[in-house]
Amino acid sequence: MELRFKLYAKSFLVYGVISGIALFLWNSFDTENMNFETKVYIIVTAWVITSVSSAFSQIKSVERLKNSKLTTKDFSVFQTEYLNQNIPIDYIFQLLKSNEITKRWALTIHKSMIRGKTNITISSWGEKVKIKSSDNKIIIESKPVLRTAVFDNGKNLKNVKLIKKIIENAQTILKNKKNNL
Repeated sequence: MELRFKLYAKSFLVYGVISGIALFLWNSFDTENMNFETKVYIIVTAWVITSVSSAFSQIKSVERLKNSKLTTKDFSVFQTEYLNQNIPIDYIFQLLKSNEITKRWALTIHKSMIRGKTNITISSWGEKVKIKSSDNKIIIESKPVLRTAVFDNGKNLKNVKLIKKIIENAQTILKNKKNNL
């Protein structure tokens, strides 16, 4: 319950500041004689509706992606996963290029790193994805293109989980091929 409260508080704070600025600008440039209380009522109502719906959407999106207990990390817009795998980075790049979802991303490879950008959707300006390989570890990162993003509706968690699944499936296939030889 505490985690949900933090998320709702975060959305109230963000949208409260935005609503305050909107109210200030509205009051500054108002040419009609709408009283101050009416303006405050309109702004506060919009603020509450926006805050609650944004936080609720974020919670529901992340709950659908997670099968276990939710943590603060799950609600972060910056997601990272570490895998103890030793798969060549160019092989991972080829896997991503052949996957139905990730083949639509703008992917580039340079040395031991893959960088990518997902497409813009109605709920996101896209995400930056980075996959690094070093010392028998693979590091998967996903974050919003816009640094100011407060909510991502689980997009970055979804990206990391998808890439992790692709890599783990590839590891299983490689092990099976090795055992059959």
